[in-house]
Amino acid sequence: MLFRKAHIAALLCLTACASHDGRTEVDIPTVLPSAGPVSTPSARVDAPWRADERFRLRVEQRGANVPVADHKVTLARRAFTLVFELRDLDFIKVNASYTPETLERARSNDSLTNPDDAFSEGRGAAEEVDPPHGIFVDDGSFNYWGWDGDTHRCHVHEVRANLSTCTRIIEKLRTGGEVTLVQKSTAKAIYVVVVATAAREGETVQELQRDWLTFTFQ
Repeated sequence: MLFRKAHIAALLCLTACASHDGRTEVDIPTVLPSAGPVSTPSARVDAPWRADERFRLRVEQRGANVPVADHKVTLARRAFTLVFELRDLDFIKVNASYTPETLERARSNDSLTNPDDAFSEGRGAAEEVDPPHGIFVDDGSFNYWGWDGDTHRCHVHEVRANLSTCTRIIEKLRTGGEVTLVQKSTAKAIYVVVVATAAREGETVQELQRDWLTFTFQ
């Protein structure tokens, strides 16, 4: 499970427009990186939430939690599940890539929203209702997952007060127009960066929390 200190809180504003490959492009205003340490050691699943904590992530495979150590997790080459716990958030942004460049920049606390970066404006890939069991793996875009009324991009969604759980089942890796089952993929690893943001008046977006995880397949 992953998290880091939250720095600036506000509300999220977005505009969605359709693309040609079945994704929805989400226009996201520029996100400013927060200062200070990017991540702290992961809390236990049952640990109390810290005041500045906005999301947690755990990884499951065959119904069991998979241990995470030093931002790394090892998986069998089969379907797995991402379980996001969100506090006062409706959506979470997730970049997945076969190369580690974005992950290395996240770890260095670099900005991730320059015009050519994965989390920059207009690079969100969000499915419509009834999302497929997959993840977009793309250096230049991010998955946009969550739940907002009739718009849902979670396979399982639960709400408890200000905490919500968004579960995504990952059976397929989607790159451009190609779709590959996880068990048939030849990728040795996938590099994942998770970012939570919120917008203030005037649509100025600030980063609340980021974390990263390397998935290695056996």
